[in-house]
Amino acid sequence: SAPQSLAITVDTVPPMPGIISGNTNPCYQSSQIFSIIPVEGATDYTWTMPFDWNGTSNTASINVTVGNNAGTITVTANDHCGSSIARTMAVNSVFSPPTPGIISGNNPVCINSNVIYSIDSVSEATDYTWSLPSTWNGSSPTNTISVITGNTGGGISVIANNICGSSLPQALIVAMDSIPAMPSAIIGNNSVCENSLQT
Repeated sequence: SAPQSLAITVDTVPPMPGIISGNTNPCYQSSQIFSIIPVEGATDYTWTMPFDWNGTSNTASINVTVGNNAGTITVTANDHCGSSIARTMAVNSVFSPPTPGIISGNNPVCINSNVIYSIDSVSEATDYTWSLPSTWNGSSPTNTISVITGNTGGGISVIANNICGSSLPQALIVAMDSIPAMPSAIIGNNSVCENSLQT
């Protein structure tokens, strides 16, 4: 007979997606978008997130709410033949810094004196904000501050900061030492004999 023919096309699973774009160190509970360049021939995508990160999508991008665990984001490109090799990206959840520890420094202090106060470095902090009594002077973005005291005492406080926010403040109430009062009149003979013992 005359031949009958059928054209056959061989399909394959999609290639591995390209690099995932997105913040690898996002803030805890922030909303983040991760994406890839669409893969030729893919009909949909499968995303997986670290434990307690939330988000679903079957497209080339996904909007997620960041959880408190580090982990890996993965994505595969799919078609009717199957799924590609997974593309992965390691991510870490970043938190606001914890409350600083106890403030160290002189207490009480003298009027108009130069005093240094400090705290231990706070994990994940990038800088610090110090607050001083109204008549004092000094500023510092680090965990140590040099101040010139004023004429009144009050509260010193410090908070630790990073891109995700600020800690609760740590505070120290500082009292003022005053100059001693003038001594009372000196009592003793004011006309004395040579080589005599006097009190």
